[in-house]
Amino acid sequence: MFFNDVDVPKKNLVGPQGEGWKVMLSNIELEKVIITGGCLFQPLVHAMADLQTETDSARRRAWVCRSVPVTASPRRA
Repeated sequence: MFFNDVDVPKKNLVGPQGEGWKVMLSNIELEKVIITGGCLFQPLVHAMADLQTETDSARRRAWVCRSVPVTASPRRA
């Protein structure tokens, strides 16, 4: 989007006059890096959550197994 014949106060300029396009492009590169970092980190967060869920489930199963008395199973003929 380009604007022609627009007066922008000097205090509201981002970078030198006439260089806004360069400033915008440099910020887009930074955003790409940040977004890519998030995409790479998200699977790790999901894997950690899965591991926590599995660990909690295994601990509950182990507790249930310890609380149930062990009886000898009948022998098959």
